[in-house]
Amino acid sequence: ESKNHLAGTLFIGLLVIACALSAYLIGMHIQFVVEGQTGGFCDLSPGLNCNGVIASEWSTLFGFPLPAYALGFYAALLALTLVRAGADGARDPLARDITVVALLGGVIWSLVLLVVMIAIVGVLCPICLLLDLTGIGALFLASRGAAGGIRGSLSRIGPVLGGLMGASGLITVVSGTAVFLAVVWFTQAQLQQADWEAPVPPEAAYNIVIDYPTRHALPGHESAPAKGDPQAPVVIVEFSDFQCPH
Repeated sequence: ESKNHLAGTLFIGLLVIACALSAYLIGMHIQFVVEGQTGGFCDLSPGLNCNGVIASEWSTLFGFPLPAYALGFYAALLALTLVRAGADGARDPLARDITVVALLGGVIWSLVLLVVMIAIVGVLCPICLLLDLTGIGALFLASRGAAGGIRGSLSRIGPVLGGLMGASGLITVVSGTAVFLAVVWFTQAQLQQADWEAPVPPEAAYNIVIDYPTRHALPGHESAPAKGDPQAPVVIVEFSDFQCPH
C-alpha cells in the first residue's frame, strides 16, 4: 500500500512538472512573437533548440501554440486525479482507467510530434523532449496503479464508452476526430509555409515615391539626441514610446 501511495505521489508530481513545462513553452512562444527569438538553456545547438521549432509552421493548431493544448490536457488529468481517483487511484478506479487511456493517447501524439520535428522541421526542442519523457513516466506510473495495466484499462474503458454510443459509433468518433485534427494541422502548416515562402516583388513593383523634406532639426526639439552629419540634406526623425506594448 505504501508503494502504491509513493507511486501515486510521484505520478501527481510528474503531472505538475508537465504543466510547468507546458506553461514554460507557452511563455517561450509569447517571447518569440514579441522579440523574434527565445533565449536561455533551450538553445543548445543548431539542431537542438527551441527557436527552430517555435518558428516553424508546425508549432500551432487553430492559431494556438501546441503547448497550450498540452497544458490543458495535463491540468485536466491532474484535476481528475486529485478530485476523483486519489493519489493511489483506489478511490475511483474508473477515473484512473480514464487517466491511463488519456495518457496513452497523449504519448502517441507526442511520438507523432517527435517524428514531425525530426523528419520535417529538422530541429529538436529540448523542453518538448522533457515534456514527452514526463508524459511517458506518468503513463508508466498510472498503469502500475491500474489493475491489469494499460491493457486492463483499455478493456474496461472500451465497454463503458461503447455502451454510451455503441462500438461502431465510438470508433467513428475517435477515428474521425483524429483524422480531422491531422488534416487541419497539416493544411494549416502548408498554408503558413506557402505564405512565408511567397516571393517578394522588387521595390520597383511597388512604385513608391518618398519625398523627404530638407530639415536639419526638429522645431522645438533641437536638443534631442542625434547621430550623423547635422548638415545632411535628409533627416530621419524617430518617435519612440517606451510604454507602447507593441
